[in-house]
Amino acid sequence: MSPRESTSVTPDPVLFPGAPARPDSLTDFVFELVRDAIINKSLAPGSVMTASDLATRLNVSKTPVRESMIRLKEAGLLVPDGRQLRVITPSRQLIHEAYEFRLYMEPHCARLAAQRAGATVRDQVAASAQRAVAGADSSDEYYAAGRDFHLRIAQATDNALLRKAVEQAHVFTLTLSRRDLPAPPDQAGRADDHVAVAKAIRAGEGDLAADLMRRHITVLMESALARFGEE
Repeated sequence: MSPRESTSVTPDPVLFPGAPARPDSLTDFVFELVRDAIINKSLAPGSVMTASDLATRLNVSKTPVRESMIRLKEAGLLVPDGRQLRVITPSRQLIHEAYEFRLYMEPHCARLAAQRAGATVRDQVAASAQRAVAGADSSDEYYAAGRDFHLRIAQATDNALLRKAVEQAHVFTLTLSRRDLPAPPDQAGRADDHVAVAKAIRAGEGDLAADLMRRHITVLMESALARFGEE
């Protein structure tokens, strides 16, 4: 392991404030830091990203940076511009497309979760829904709990392709929502949606779980598009 790949990492504090010193995984560490820098606009929309520059700023080798940039590109947060990659710029159309994708993907995941999840996984989904309710007064806690809730349902499908697709779409919509939109006005209501979906999954009611998830994401999409128009 090279000096830059040691577990004692000291990123540029200006671009990456508050970074932990000892990450468990360098690739996950870089991915999360860059995603957060996109959200807080330390990496401005439209700015060019290179592996060499990020590796220098993060004090790591290029390998975890390249791996993270691939993941960010797959999630849609980095877009090709010739031979370069740029941070995605705000776009109403992209937000609409991402939520539309989730609208047709995640209800099916909820149905499969109700059919396939064991008791332990059902309990985990329910607990995640309750965390969203408890954190509804804080955007950071609400977003974190929401991400956990949706990804646990995707994992409960026992389908790796569905899980990856949902994760990428959720990373995309969550990042753009936090960066480009005002905070959602009814976080408590959306957290209650989670509880309703979780109850349907726990009861094994696949059609109901799918219908509730469809309604939930429709509201999320409509809210996101309305908030984008307010900017």
